[in-house]
Amino acid sequence: MLDDAVALHRAGRLPEAAAAYEQVLQAHPHHADAWQLLGLVRHRLGDAPAALAALDEALALEPEHAPAWANRGLVLRALDRADDAAVSFRRAADLREGFREPLLNLLRLKAARGDLAGARTTAEEALRHHPEDPEALRLAGLIRAQTGDLVGAVQAWGAALGQAPDPGLAMGLGQALLQLGRPDDAVAPLAFAVTGGAPAHALFADATLQARQHPAGLDAALLATLDHEGIDHQRLERAIRQRLGGLTDEELLAHPLFVPWLSRCLVSHPTDLARLDALRDELVTQALSGAPPPLSAVCALATQAWLTEHGSAPPGGPPGLLALPTGDLRTALGALFRPLPLDTPRPDAGPLRTLWEATVAPTLDERARAETIPVLALGADEVSEQVRAMYEANPYPRRVGVHRPPPVPLDTTLAAFGLSAPPRRPLKVLVAGAGTGQHPLQTATRYADVEVLGVDLSRRSLARAQRVAAAHGITNVRFAQGDLLELGNLPDRFDVIESVGVLHHLSDPLRGWAVLRERLAPDGVMRIGLYAERGRADVVSARALVAEWGLGDAPDDLREARRRLLALPPEHPARPVVHSPDFPSLSGLRDLVFHVCEHRYTLDRLQRELDALGLGFAGFQHTLPEAAQRYRARWPDDAAQQDLSRWDELEAEHPRLFSGMYVFWCAPVGGAAWSGPIPTPRG
Repeated sequence: MLDDAVALHRAGRLPEAAAAYEQVLQAHPHHADAWQLLGLVRHRLGDAPAALAALDEALALEPEHAPAWANRGLVLRALDRADDAAVSFRRAADLREGFREPLLNLLRLKAARGDLAGARTTAEEALRHHPEDPEALRLAGLIRAQTGDLVGAVQAWGAALGQAPDPGLAMGLGQALLQLGRPDDAVAPLAFAVTGGAPAHALFADATLQARQHPAGLDAALLATLDHEGIDHQRLERAIRQRLGGLTDEELLAHPLFVPWLSRCLVSHPTDLARLDALRDELVTQALSGAPPPLSAVCALATQAWLTEHGSAPPGGPPGLLALPTGDLRTALGALFRPLPLDTPRPDAGPLRTLWEATVAPTLDERARAETIPVLALGADEVSEQVRAMYEANPYPRRVGVHRPPPVPLDTTLAAFGLSAPPRRPLKVLVAGAGTGQHPLQTATRYADVEVLGVDLSRRSLARAQRVAAAHGITNVRFAQGDLLELGNLPDRFDVIESVGVLHHLSDPLRGWAVLRERLAPDGVMRIGLYAERGRADVVSARALVAEWGLGDAPDDLREARRRLLALPPEHPARPVVHSPDFPSLSGLRDLVFHVCEHRYTLDRLQRELDALGLGFAGFQHTLPEAAQRYRARWPDDAAQQDLSRWDELEAEHPRLFSGMYVFWCAPVGGAAWSGPIPTPRG
């Protein structure tokens, strides 16, 4: 009879199995196994009280019945009797050493109750008995990560993936590797996670951006991420170019990454810029000779040309295009050399429709939005007026990417700098110098519980920022036109003020910084970015060179400067500017080399101005990870890394240590923002 009941149980016929177990117990009321199995079936049928009664009968008959104790723990957990459930799970594991299920259930229970230390002990016990069990490894990795042992988590999750590949687990492994500063190792598991359906696209993009080398086999993950919204696809550009760099032109045009690469990224490497120009000219030659090139490839190249503001287009374009029959191909070929006219009708479908939506549609949208931007405060500063005119002509940056990983509390970032955010929520954030939105949108999506105000001189720039925010549904950010120097009259105090790449374009940077300091709450924090004198030696050389050439900032002059800078020999001191991500577009090049006002800082000047403003330096937010590594190697006992004189010494040896800009956090000396040691002003 018991065998028949067990067969029904295994077949999932639970009501019939329960009836069969009850018949067994009518004949054999002292059958502990039958009581235990009846309790399990009743639990699965959702009758926890009856299940508990059956299991207690089993244990009354056989107090050392380990499975009954294990199942009793499940029932007690369902009854929200967590303490009693833990006792039952523990009893089962003690009676049968290494009993897998109650050990893992005890681990889950302790973790759910916040007893991470107890969960860690149980996890290690489970691994001692089941060192190759995927679930034990997964849970152990999770608890290790939650208790700060990322190295141990990586070991456990790596072993688990070796036993049973799982996209969610691969996502956790990749995230831990990123946190450990091992992006090269993170790329492969995150690629597997993306192609397996896990929501790891943002992490994968972060890993590919940071990795020095990329493994083979990333095409599917790259394509999936390029097709995913809420990702700054520019983070994938270097990985894509590494993949496509060795292909012939024929292979390149046929590769599935070619069109999204040019449509969604700004191609920046000088070798690729030259190759795309040659490919453009070859496709035109084919078309004129009667061999029509693929329309999708032409439209992708035209989209890329629009992103660069046709930075390499020869004046007038090639002769003969008008001899081609009218139609989509002739229109697309023309867009390789000049933008589609804004009165171009919206195509019905196909690659030309995609090109129109990437170029004409946003331009029309931004023109309408520019009239709606509110004005906060504009002054009469001559340099501010020149800067405003510059960015009205060339809104910068040209391409705005939105990257939306799960938001984290600002304190998660600030803790590394010995700072904490004010307790108020939402935090009021001012981004002074919003540009086209890259910075304020990044802040609005990166941090939880923030409301961002982005202020900029240029209405055209802000119109682009507003369009991108609306397209991505970002509602915790607003934009207003204003001169940073005039913000002192604002009634608000801000919890966080960020101004990166802006103050050094003022006639008097310290004056502007002082205005922002006045608007900072006493317990607020600031994130500032200032040009580094040593790190911009190539830009200084390029600025001198274009002045020597007699080139101004008109579009054709910018194109000529771009051409001549690319033609410089590798050893020329100005040549490194061609590797800047700002170089390919005319707006970027103008900001990089032709800016109407530029100041550059030494670390000594930075320290003096911090002291003058009563601000304490909390630490650099490094672009290059080796910067912190070099400091740590030189001064291993200085964990805070807040000594600017030491940074000055290190930068003298490595002039590109800060990639041309100091980006750092600071806060009022003596203010409540400091959770660690408060720096003392020098002198």
